[in-house]
Amino acid sequence: MKTLPKKKLAILVSVLIVIIVAGSAGTYYLTLPNNSESPLPSPTETQTASPTQTPTETATPTEVPTPEPSTQSMDNLRLGDYANYTVKNYANGALIAEYPITWIVAEEAYNGTDCWVITVTADVTSENSTTTTILYWYMDKVTYEGLSMKSQTYVDGALVSEDESEFSGPPAYIDPQTIVGQETITVSAGTFTCDKVVVTDAATGSVTTQWYSTDVPIVGLVKMETYNGAELTTARELTASGR
Repeated sequence: MKTLPKKKLAILVSVLIVIIVAGSAGTYYLTLPNNSESPLPSPTETQTASPTQTPTETATPTEVPTPEPSTQSMDNLRLGDYANYTVKNYANGALIAEYPITWIVAEEAYNGTDCWVITVTADVTSENSTTTTILYWYMDKVTYEGLSMKSQTYVDGALVSEDESEFSGPPAYIDPQTIVGQETITVSAGTFTCDKVVVTDAATGSVTTQWYSTDVPIVGLVKMETYNGAELTTARELTASGR
C-alpha cells in the first residue's frame, strides 16, 4: 500500500474537514418549522361580569411555544439526486486550493436493511498528483437512522486507506435560530431564493454564512463563506444539481 506523503496528508485532512462541514447541511430540512405541530392557542375569552358577580380578571396571555423542527421533509432524498460544488480555500487573501466536491444519492442494502447511500467525493490535485477522498453514508430508507459511514482515500488511483465507523444519524442539526432571513442569490448553477444562516464559531471566532434552498437536492446548500475576522478562508458554491 502506497504511503501518503505528509503534505498530501495535510491536504487530505483539510478536505475531510470541508466535507464534514458540508454534511452539516444534510439536516437543513429538519429545521424547517412545522406549524401544524405547534398551533397557536386560541385567544382566551374574557368573561362579562354579571351584576351579582365580581368582575372576572382577564387571564394572562399564554406564552406561544416555539415550533419544533419538522421531520416531515427529510424525504428530500431521491435515487440519482446529485449536487456538485466548487470549494476554494484561501490564506492571507490568496487562493491556495480549488477543488470539486460531488454529492450523489444511491441505494444499497446494508446488513439486510434497505439504505440510502449518500456518496461524497472530493478530488484535490497538487504537484501533479491527485488525492481522492470518498465518504459513504448509509441511512435506513424508512427511519433515516444512520447505520454506517465508510471512507476511502486514493492517491493517483491507488487506494491508500479505508475505514468504517458507526454513523449515529445525519450530521448536526442547524439551529433554526441561526436563520437570519431570506436572500435571492445567483451562483454558477442558477438563481435561488434562500434561507440565510449565520453561525459563529465560539472557539475560533470565525463566522460562516450559508445559503440554503429546498430547490437544491440532498443537502440544500447553495453557497457558503467562512471568514476569520475580515479574511475569507473558505468558499463553496453550487455548480450543478439535479434529480
